[in-house]
Amino acid sequence: MPRVARRHLYHASHVAICGTRRVALAVSCGTACQGAGAWTGTVVRRQHRRGRRPR
Repeated sequence: MPRVARRHLYHASHVAICGTRRVALAVSCGTACQGAGAWTGTVVRRQHRRGRRPR
């Protein structure tokens, strides 16, 4: 159980960081938002693939 909770906390912090970063990029450059979205998408995909483990 502790492992799951820790992972959840890490995921939440990661999402928050990604969100703030994306906002900053969008404010800095309009096209940057698209790039940030693609980058986050690839990262999320990798995380999901690695996280799909049999319980």
